[in-house]
Amino acid sequence: MRGFFRGRKVSKRRELLAAEAAEWLTVLDGADRRRREQFAQWLRTSPEHVREFLAAAAVWDSLPGVSSQPSAEALARLARQSDNVLPLGGAGRGEAGKGARRFGRRRLGWAAAAAVAVALAAALRVFAPFSEPPPMEYATQVGEQLSVSLADGSVVTLNTRSALEVAYSPRYRDVRMSGGEALFEAAEDAERPFRVFAGGAMIEAVGTRFNVRQRSGEVVVTVLEGAVDVSAERSSGNAARLRPAAAVRVAEDQQARAADEGIVVVDRDAGAAIAWRERRLVFDALPVRAVIEEFNRYQAPPVVVADAAVAELPISGVFRSDDRESFLQFLSQMGIAEHSTQPDGVIVLSAVERRQTAP
Repeated sequence: MRGFFRGRKVSKRRELLAAEAAEWLTVLDGADRRRREQFAQWLRTSPEHVREFLAAAAVWDSLPGVSSQPSAEALARLARQSDNVLPLGGAGRGEAGKGARRFGRRRLGWAAAAAVAVALAAALRVFAPFSEPPPMEYATQVGEQLSVSLADGSVVTLNTRSALEVAYSPRYRDVRMSGGEALFEAAEDAERPFRVFAGGAMIEAVGTRFNVRQRSGEVVVTVLEGAVDVSAERSSGNAARLRPAAAVRVAEDQQARAADEGIVVVDRDAGAAIAWRERRLVFDALPVRAVIEEFNRYQAPPVVVADAAVAELPISGVFRSDDRESFLQFLSQMGIAEHSTQPDGVIVLSAVERRQTAP
């Protein structure tokens, strides 16, 4: 490392810091948590440490054809081919040719410059997590609803038994749902897309208001305003590198159902999709088992369906989410099913017994 600075007006401290930065960045890729914490502490020690990374950023950005972290030797070869790369130490653009000739014969010098450039690549990936706010987690229990204002002005309303994590970065605004349902009102930000990841689907907002629900192996996305792009989530191991695969545009008053079989878009009354905000449940020819599953999200103990024939009967209607008893009475009055309560509180639905009358 010192051969690169020999003969130049660079302080011993600057030389040492540059060497330390290069050394850190050769071991950061794949480093464990303890090692990354040590690196974070090194950055916090002095603004000069951070400055070395920022200076290296210009070198990294100027190298053509680099899409991932290469070896120092490969990066050095690219550096030799670029007339935009200057040796560290403050040389101006007009000195590029002279500087290149001066250091072109010094293989070790270019390797050092390459190592510092590699340092920048890692700086962009590793330094950012320590400067960004930690992910925020939100969750609701049975029967609860929660509305949250996010840092960018977006608003998320969680329905009952829902959970999600919000992680904002300089490039993206990401929300990961681990279950349940939520209504999103995404604030506009042309520089940072608003993305929701749920059940293997990625939903990217186009300045919009939309509802996302995970249910029975599928993700249901309903757009109230604007539009969204729905695609299968494809990860490269880095959340910042996720890209939509075969994205489908979903417009206002449309609904997308994403499952293993693909993504299907249909017209849909968006108001019915968010009736849950008013504690209303709207069913349109939905099987009894699905209706019961919905009610169980709002109240406990659960209801179970003991008869397979009853489970598949279609139900249509509007019910209060906090009034399951009325729904059970409806099933009984319509002769669809009757219910009984077990000692543990679990409610069992079964077919109505047909009693024969004496002749």
